Amino acid sequence: MTGASRIPVAQARELNEVLAALVHLLGMQSEEQVCCHDITLSEYRALRATSERGLPAIQDFVQDLGVSKSGATRIIDRLEKKGYVERVRDLHDDARFCCVRLLPAGERLVERIEAETIPQRQALLAAIDPSRRAEVLDALRVLQRAVQGLRPT
Repeated sequence: MTGASRIPVAQARELNEVLAALVHLLGMQSEEQVCCHDITLSEYRALRATSERGLPAIQDFVQDLGVSKSGATRIIDRLEKKGYVERVRDLHDDARFCCVRLLPAGERLVERIEAETIPQRQALLAAIDPSRRAEVLDALRVLQRAVQGLRPT
């Protein structure tokens, strides 16, 4: 009997319902945040990944965004056409494209969208009992690590 098979089905169903509701609600909020800008939610996530990683390779986008290599390439193509990122050549490895660099316009857009997000997140935290906020954030980090551990690499 594996560890997963020892989990009660009722708990798995409850988790499924909670996650589905959160994904729906948070997805709607995320779409609203980027709707007034000229990028999709996937493009925003790629911009954030670029901002956080510095000079990510296409493979980093595959991992971070959970998309195929061709999907990541298409996202980067669109962001490059919009002037938010540029591909950087690896001068040490036969001058092939290796990485993606965030351009100033991309930096400004990430900062603007994140600034618009903060009041929503503050309101969300304000709706949680102050004595439980750290516990909720900790539980979300535990869940995030568990999900990342289950993703194929």
